Amino acid sequence: ALGNSVKNWEKLVVEYSIKHQLRWRGNIVRFINKDEKAYCQELIDYSRSHLMLYPYHLTDVILKGLRISPFAYCLEIIEDMMSKEKSYDSLPNFTAADCLRLLGIGRNQYIDLMNTCRSSRRFFRRRPIREMLPTKPVFPKALQPWWTVKNGFISEEDVKQSSTKEHKAIDYIIDNNGAMAGLIDLSIKHIDLDKSQIHSSWYSKIIQDSKSSNFMLEKVPIDVNNDLNSGTDDSTSSNNEKDSLSTPLADIESTASTPTSYGKRIAFLFDSTLTAFLMMGNLSQGLKSHAVTMFEVGKLSNESLDCFITELDKVEQDAAEGEARRYFDHALTLCNTIKFLRYNEELAKQICPDNNSCLGLDLLRCESLNSLDSLTCSRIMNKNYHLIISMAPLSYEIRSVSSCIPPHIGPPIPEVNSIWFKLWLYEKMKAGPPSLLLAKGLRMKHIPSLFLKYDKLLMTAWGHDSTEVATSNVLIALNDALTHSAVLLQAYGYKTSGNTVPIAIPFDENDEIKLPKSQYTKIVDTLEKHLELRYTCGYLTMLCLDPKDESKCHNNDVEATLVMESDNKVNEFAVDDSVTWLPLELVFGLPLFDADLNSKICNKIISFNLCGEIHLRQSLAASRKLSLSILKFISTYQ
Repeated sequence: ALGNSVKNWEKLVVEYSIKHQLRWRGNIVRFINKDEKAYCQELIDYSRSHLMLYPYHLTDVILKGLRISPFAYCLEIIEDMMSKEKSYDSLPNFTAADCLRLLGIGRNQYIDLMNTCRSSRRFFRRRPIREMLPTKPVFPKALQPWWTVKNGFISEEDVKQSSTKEHKAIDYIIDNNGAMAGLIDLSIKHIDLDKSQIHSSWYSKIIQDSKSSNFMLEKVPIDVNNDLNSGTDDSTSSNNEKDSLSTPLADIESTASTPTSYGKRIAFLFDSTLTAFLMMGNLSQGLKSHAVTMFEVGKLSNESLDCFITELDKVEQDAAEGEARRYFDHALTLCNTIKFLRYNEELAKQICPDNNSCLGLDLLRCESLNSLDSLTCSRIMNKNYHLIISMAPLSYEIRSVSSCIPPHIGPPIPEVNSIWFKLWLYEKMKAGPPSLLLAKGLRMKHIPSLFLKYDKLLMTAWGHDSTEVATSNVLIALNDALTHSAVLLQAYGYKTSGNTVPIAIPFDENDEIKLPKSQYTKIVDTLEKHLELRYTCGYLTMLCLDPKDESKCHNNDVEATLVMESDNKVNEFAVDDSVTWLPLELVFGLPLFDADLNSKICNKIISFNLCGEIHLRQSLAASRKLSLSILKFISTYQ
């Protein structure tokens, strides 16, 4: 490719250096491009045109040499996207998170700006885009006193426009090569500081643009789990940092809610379905911005949950009906779940017996964790969290997170969150709704006779969530789905959808259950033979196909047969449908779709001591046993 040409080689070196945002000093590119400023300008132009994250590792050069702050950088990216009418989805996740942090512009704000921009066109003219964008960056909600403020590029004009107080502060920062944020008078309006939403133990340099983009806030590398013992800076020792923390700080927010107050936290895993519900429903004015953060950043940390809970509390109990009701139910139940995991003292005692204070809570999106390699994900979870709890049910479209350390209350392996687990459950319980598993590529000419007497069916394409379809319309949808995946078809009701009853896990004989006592006892006994459900939480959904015929089949014995047709590659789980109440699905985790069910399971977590150390060990052993059984089942029929 080089053709033995020096010029081609030099060109590739420059392209590689710019593409990977390499520093000019100390790299081979300095021998090719002699002008450092020109190289940095070309690097910034390339990064901006390719929507890359601001090169924070080159802050000392970019800010002092080019006077380009992250605020100005993100502003130009958004302006360029709007001028070209690009979709917000073209913005990479990390760059989008930085734009939201600095500009306060997320998906919804961007769409509103684009609509405003298009509607302002009159007589072939339109309002300048820069006028619609913010002129100042978003000021941080909290400023940690141990962060170091350093000067960026300060011109003589900046000094002339400064007041006496501002001048003294500038001199103090320059003379001391930086200053602790806790020692600076933040009432000085000219000094506009910013913070990063990155974990405190990471090192970063953040630039904030005020009148002249002239100050830089540097996070000191610290270990939040060792009370700042390892935190050091070029100009300040760790002892001086501790002394500065004890200094009265009238203008700095209390740090009681920072990670240093909690240490390891609880992780609550959710999927994109939850963020879609929070964004689709008109729940409250400020809730959408949090939902966008949950989707794009993939995390809502404990520090942001107070504002999030405030917005969730604004959701009205009976504000919607029909399909929209689901959105409101999820929001209200999520609020109760967060309060339970954050503030329940009994739960805190179970997880940390030596520390009775309430634990911190982070909301994590499963898809974001799946984007990490397994070792990195495991290291992050083990370092930051005591316990992982999954929402229920998680979508079949994602791969659930598996974790032994820290303990995980949820699907033990991804196969549990799939069609395989349903089939395994029916086989072990010798019961289930009439079901037919069809291999990918099959073409159905008529509806299987197994389902002709049913009016409602449940269709589950492999790797997708279940959908309810009418038997009269199922053939078209079924053949379409079979072109790209296998499909599980199940009976779901006669004239209307069947009755479903969720039963909270762990089972308790004192629970009020709509099922007959004898049948409930039989279900519990059968499940306990194969699953140790007393060490985990979730729910079992029972299905009544024909409510009118319910009374005649309470005491019938259930018989199921497993038919394998190897030639057609069809697995058929046919069940004697004289039994009305049948197991439909078993789900692990905390449900958000039903407030009553959620409350029951939360109470069982406390009463059964599920988060205690002994129970978590037993839960791990039970999960391993279940995982091996499912994998053996899959290897048998796959």
